[in-house]
Parts: sequence; structure tokens; C-alpha cells
Amino acid sequence: MIRLFAVAAVFLAASSTATAQEFFLKPGKVLFLGDSNTYAGAFVAYVDAYLASRFPDRKYELINMGLPSETVTGLSEKDHPWPRPDVHERVQRALDKIKPNYVVVCYGMNDGIYHPFSADRFEKYKQTMQSLLEKIRKAGAQPIVMTPCPFDPMPLKGKTRPKDADDFSYRAPYEGYDEVLTKYSEWLVSLRSKDLHVADAHSAIVEFLAEVRAKEPKYFISGDGIHPNPTGHAIVAFTLLKTLNAPGELGSAEIPAGKESVKAEVKIPMPSLVRHAYYCRQSDVDRAWNRWTLKAKIPAGQNREVVFGGTPVAPYSSEDLAKGVTIRASQLIVLLAKAHSVLELATERERLVRHAWLTEVGHKRPDIPKGQPLEKVEPKLREIDREMRALVQPLAIEVELRKLEK
Repeated sequence: MIRLFAVAAVFLAASSTATAQEFFLKPGKVLFLGDSNTYAGAFVAYVDAYLASRFPDRKYELINMGLPSETVTGLSEKDHPWPRPDVHERVQRALDKIKPNYVVVCYGMNDGIYHPFSADRFEKYKQTMQSLLEKIRKAGAQPIVMTPCPFDPMPLKGKTRPKDADDFSYRAPYEGYDEVLTKYSEWLVSLRSKDLHVADAHSAIVEFLAEVRAKEPKYFISGDGIHPNPTGHAIVAFTLLKTLNAPGELGSAEIPAGKESVKAEVKIPMPSLVRHAYYCRQSDVDRAWNRWTLKAKIPAGQNREVVFGGTPVAPYSSEDLAKGVTIRASQLIVLLAKAHSVLELATERERLVRHAWLTEVGHKRPDIPKGQPLEKVEPKLREIDREMRALVQPLAIEVELRKLEK
């Protein structure tokens, strides 16, 4: 198993930061605006699963209105089949109808129109992004910015073009297009302030790819260089949560001296996407976001096996138990089935909400499936909410210390 020290360090640092600072998102409506990478919805569902399981008594409503091909600049390449939709055409309608508390925006991938860097296009990007943020603030919402995912030419052998080519498009992009996205991302990061959170998904994915490719040079998370797979979406979700100071703890317990067990409360962990071993199975990431701490006082020089909900976890020394040991979600077998069910429900909810609201607000992008009217979707959403709330309630679980057989 490849250990991603650089990526793990980012999230471990994030979790310690989260304990020192308050989680930024208060209960309310969170609107997501972006292009096809937002429309895909996986990272939105992942964040939804986190919020539901970590804060079961809070009411969050996540509304994904990402739109494929969309830009913040209104620019299009020459051979695009139709003018790319411009978020400014629909954002005011969305803000007026939804009245969100927060708006997460992620644009840039399409805004360089897959050409080499242009100072004029960059200036247009800066102006229109600032205009979007101002519209959000005027509507009484708090903007949150995410940098675009990187462009990866590695899987596109023979399909990219050199800098001196006659023209470029999403079908034939400039081979160094990530240079453009890096400049756009660096500018977005420079906007960070106490009033504007900027989640740097671009850097997180670039660092992850560099770490993995040091041992697996052909590894990629985007088959077309543009759209990340579920592993990429997981990185985006964790980066956003890290930026918002999301806590990583599931809870803690202490077994007093002379006792061998305690009944402890444990929150439902975020589910692991086990198909994506290079990232989501990494134990250090699990430690950062799904950790539960146990302390116990046992005679010095002795070891005990921790048994969690009837399932043996691992043996620990008296010294480790005195300091506190981290039990990871991957060891909490009794909770994993619930965690995966929460993600399935979050994914279904994201899909229903996305298409219903895109249809309700309206847009200029052809070929987007028409969603059901909101009044028809709401009963199903209430049913999903009931099912999810039943799943995410913290569990009281017996934690035992067993003497190891010699």
C-alpha cells in the first residue's frame, strides 16, 4: 500500500487546526455553483454525508447547481458546439429563489478556453469572478471559493496541441493548459481573508498526483484530463472541509483505573470509498477525519486488546492507553455499513435536488435532463431525510479491555 505522507500531512494538520477553530458552516442552505466538475456532484454528496453524520442535530441543505460547460467569464472557444453558458445569466435568479446562507463557487477550468495563457482572458476572469462574489454578498450570502481541478495531459496522449498550434478547444487543448489553471488558482488563493475562505483543490490534487506518480507513473484520476473520478472528488471534498475547519473527531472515552469496560458514544464516520486505494484507504487520512480516542489506566507494563462493540480492534500497551490511542473508522466494523448507507442516501439526495433546482431556476445549457418539479421532489427528500437521521444518530457502544492470552 502506498503511503501518501504529503497528502496525509495536509489533512492531519487540518484536523488539529479544526479543533482549535470553530467550524465555519452554520446550519442553513449551501448553494454550489460551478461547471461540469461541480455538476457531477460526487464531492457535494460526500460533504453532505459528512455534515449529516458529524452534526446529526443540525439542519443543512445542500443544493448543487453546477452546470456543464459553464464559465464565469462568458467566453467560448471557436469550435464549441454552442456558446458556453455564463453563470451571470442565472445567478441572480438562483439567489432570489433559494436564498442561500453560503455559496460555494468553482470556476476556471473552462474560462481559459483550453488555450495558452492570455493576459486579457485572465483579466476578464478576475473581473467576472469578483462580480460574482459581489452579487452573492449583496444577496446576503457568504461566498466560499474553490480553485479549479488541474488539467492533466498525461492520459491524453496525441490529443493535446503545442503552444504554437493554430487553435485550441476542449477537444484539442493546449498541452500546458494547467499553467493557465495554476495562475488562476494562485490568484484565487491570494483573495483569502477572514471574510473569504478559499479551498485550494487544485494544489491538493497536484500534490496527490505527484506523490503517487513517484511510484506509479501512469496513475491518473482524470481519464480525459478534465473531469476527476471519485477519488478526485474525495480530495475536493476533504479540501473544502479542511478549509472550513471541519472537525475530524468521532468522539472519545476514558476507562477509569480498575475498570475494564465503558459504554461510549460514537458518531457515524464518513464512509471510505474503498475502490480508490491510493487515497481513501489511507490510514492517515482516516485518522485525520474519522478518529475516535480512547484513554485507559491499566497496570504499567501490561498490554490490553481493545474490543469495540464485540469486535477486537488491536492490542495496546499501558503507556499508549494512558496517553490516548486513536481508533480509526476502518477498525470500527460495526459502524461502516451505516456509513455507506448514509453516503448512498446523500448521493440520491444530491441528484434529485440538482436536477429539480436547475429546472426551476433555468439555464442556457442544452441537453441537461429535466428535473421533476420541486413539489414532487419534496416528499422523496423528506423520506431520505428521515432515513438518514435514523442512521446518523450516535451509537452507545461497549468498549472493553481484554487481557491478552499468553
